[in-house]
Amino acid sequence: MTPALPAPVHYSVPRRGIDGFCDAWHAIGGTSERITSLDERADPTPTADLVHATAAIAQTGSIVIDSSRNARAASLLPDRCAFVIDASTIVDTPGDVLRERARWWPGAMPSQIVFVTGPSRSADIEMTLTVGVHGPGRVHAIIIG
Repeated sequence: MTPALPAPVHYSVPRRGIDGFCDAWHAIGGTSERITSLDERADPTPTADLVHATAAIAQTGSIVIDSSRNARAASLLPDRCAFVIDASTIVDTPGDVLRERARWWPGAMPSQIVFVTGPSRSADIEMTLTVGVHGPGRVHAIIIG
């Protein structure tokens, strides 16, 4: 018997869809562009590593990547990282990703699922915020569709 899932979390400022994702993503330091296909991209030779997202979350501005589509360290090693997101995969909340896991992973779950929420940040050293220590310091979302 499968245990019941907890009730959805309700946020004081609800964000939904592409506009909600972009609002949250920009608030945490990311940049974005909306295009209809990668062929129309203004810069055909990006200066950042391209990582294909499994999904994105409007409420938190998070991007979901997994080991079935990307190398395990795909979002950790480059100084700059550009995430390619299919607009139809943007959901409202983190819970939506987990509740709809059969949508993203119809077979078995991959060995690694990572939620990337903006540029890497750390304040471990003398409580001084440092960007880009444990991952990319600059992140960009390319939303297709």
